[in-house]
Amino acid sequence: MRLTYLSPKAELSCHGLSAGFSHGKQTELLWGISFGQGTQKLPTPLDLALYLAPSLVQDVELLSVELLHHLVQTGVAVLAALTDTDDLATLDGIGAGANSMSLLKPWSTAALVVEVIRMRGSIHRLLQILADRSSLPGQPTPTASEEFGMTKKSLLLTGINGTVAYAMKKELAGTYDVSGLSVVRMDDVIGELDNPTWKDQLDAYRNRVIDQFTTAFRGKEAVVHLGWNTRDEHHRAGLDPLNILVVDCVYQAAIAENVSRLYMASSVHAYDFLEVQRHNGDPIKPFPDTRQDDFGVATTSLYGVSKRWMEIAGQYYAERLSPSQKILLVRLGAVGREEEPEKDWARLWQSHGDLAGLLSAFIECDADAPNYWVAFGVSDNIGTEHPRPMFDAVNPYGFTPTDNAYVELEGLV
Repeated sequence: MRLTYLSPKAELSCHGLSAGFSHGKQTELLWGISFGQGTQKLPTPLDLALYLAPSLVQDVELLSVELLHHLVQTGVAVLAALTDTDDLATLDGIGAGANSMSLLKPWSTAALVVEVIRMRGSIHRLLQILADRSSLPGQPTPTASEEFGMTKKSLLLTGINGTVAYAMKKELAGTYDVSGLSVVRMDDVIGELDNPTWKDQLDAYRNRVIDQFTTAFRGKEAVVHLGWNTRDEHHRAGLDPLNILVVDCVYQAAIAENVSRLYMASSVHAYDFLEVQRHNGDPIKPFPDTRQDDFGVATTSLYGVSKRWMEIAGQYYAERLSPSQKILLVRLGAVGREEEPEKDWARLWQSHGDLAGLLSAFIECDADAPNYWVAFGVSDNIGTEHPRPMFDAVNPYGFTPTDNAYVELEGLV
């Protein structure tokens, strides 16, 4: 798709999106889009949302400063038309707070909310590019909040050097103010102690981690806990009790600092899915499964036991949350740095887009959403030999995975 300047006052008919974008009202826009083969048409609101999505704005640096201004003004105009307010400073409030979703038109769908959030992130990126292009030596560079009253929500990732954190940051850096940390190691703490007992070591490590998290979480609107010692504990072997201690520290620090959204990285290994994998059974739901065992389905490994403990601890701490806080446990599947699915793990594969989509939907969820949930973090992987996905992606945030490992592996459309 190639962006082409049409006229400073091109008009866009707002019919045709969901139950009627702006109920038939027309909105003046400042640009148009050329869609291949030289054919031109005025963009629909969905075209705008998709074009402004961070993953599609690849050559925007080549545009003129004037056109960048038009793009930003257009995006803001569309966002304003989707809400019941002309106050642009409130656009960043969508998805945050008890009345945030009331800003949207009553006919807005969950999918439309996601597009609004993506467009908002893209506007931030355009503003940053515009600021970089427009600034002169010795002159202050205007920020998004100064020029349009828009600020990014803050998102912190633990385990920042891992594969999942890499994918989340790549997908969401344009939408959120993303930062991260690596969890302090026990070895660093032991070196500061004189002849400690095992209990002294454990207490010192807990205090150090709590201090690290409390400081880092302060002022953050969302935290994603990904940090895990996978060298000594993974789905094939091993058990590191310090992983459990760190999980407890995450819950305590997030509650103490009133972090609104806490995303905890569980694993598909918290449920023994191997039987379903072999026999194409019904999609696994994230709820306790007592169909074959009154005590529920076991885990695949001790690693899965640790992740199940994370989920149970989340239930415990959910009773101690403030009204504005929510916890989401995500049983992550196979997330790769290069994203291409591997045949052996195709049914467990999660694309970077679906990974980020569920997280964003959780961050932006309404106050009415439950304060605790467990969801599977796996894409909609359906192939010739597997007509149904292995996992049920049910969640209360309106998110549905859209990618499929077998589209690439089998050439399906």
